[in-house]
Amino acid sequence: MTALLEKNDDIDFFWLDGKPEIEKNATLLVGLQGEEGHAGFLTMMGCVGEAEPVAYLCSRLQSVEAFNTIPEPMHPGWILYRVENEMKKVVYVLRITNWFSLVARPDSNPHAWLYSYSMVRDTLQVLVSLGVNDLVLLTTNVIQRFMLDGDESVFLDIDNGEYVVYDFGEDSQLKNDLLLNMPSWIFPYIFNLMTGEQATIVCAGYDKEEPTIDKEARNALSKYCSYYLDMPANLERIDKMQKLLEELHSEIELDSAQREGIGGKLNTKVKHDKIEDEGGMYQ
Repeated sequence: MTALLEKNDDIDFFWLDGKPEIEKNATLLVGLQGEEGHAGFLTMMGCVGEAEPVAYLCSRLQSVEAFNTIPEPMHPGWILYRVENEMKKVVYVLRITNWFSLVARPDSNPHAWLYSYSMVRDTLQVLVSLGVNDLVLLTTNVIQRFMLDGDESVFLDIDNGEYVVYDFGEDSQLKNDLLLNMPSWIFPYIFNLMTGEQATIVCAGYDKEEPTIDKEARNALSKYCSYYLDMPANLERIDKMQKLLEELHSEIELDSAQREGIGGKLNTKVKHDKIEDEGGMYQ
């Protein structure tokens, strides 16, 4: 199969079965694969269900692992799905598989914007041309764990299992500031600047005790998607992805122990391929 290449400055869309037709009112749902706790990622994949990708997105600005395997190489870029919700509305689901590495300290990421802005802008430009007129990004406030040294009182506290919603361009109903990092805020921010249309961040409270799989945050985000986006979760897909992530984390922990000389042969091939039968590289 030969993909159709659409170049748009700093992003390349490889359409796997031709470019989709323009829709009148499509939604873009964005989820972050590598966010700690994986709440947004699991929710997003529950919305995707059994749908196959419609495009791979590649850019010279993406942070891609240098190593790969054959005969089934892992896809290095972002992954785009096209599904319909229960009301037959088209929803594009963008799976962010990698991102520019950030340091969890203020004033320590001077190059983050350089590697992010044009790639986000050009991605959104293509999707807006296909009829996307609102955006929803799923995330948690887990960054507060790393940035605030345990004192989170200066920012909004969200109980695990709860979520808050912020719409760019609307008057804020938040009781306090919400701390977010890229790419959580940059997608809705640029989308709202570009279109003037609704751009929403749905942020769930993270579980301080369970960094691997945050089930309560995942459930909270799934409730939002079911109620407001008419996209009930595909529980089989979520369970499958959750098991793969748990296995992957076990492999990473084993690999880390072996790097410290704790017995056995160094496992240089962490089982990313188990995630890869679901799509792109795990980072």
